Amino acid sequence: MITIRVLYANGRPADHATVTIESTYHQESMTALTNHEGIVKINLHPNEYDIFIDDKLLKRSYLGCVGNTMLLK
Repeated sequence: MITIRVLYANGRPADHATVTIESTYHQESMTALTNHEGIVKINLHPNEYDIFIDDKLLKRSYLGCVGNTMLLK
């Protein structure tokens, strides 16, 4: 399970943002909506992923189980 927190640049949680992660090594992907705290839990294993927020590529990064914070500009 991977937990991601999505925040706007001003520190506000990005609630109801669509988060998609796609594995760069395997053909795995999953999409979910953030809750009112900007948090989403995705049932995939830690790995390197392309991270899309509202269908825009944010970055490619290793995602562990916890401590994943994405800042929207």
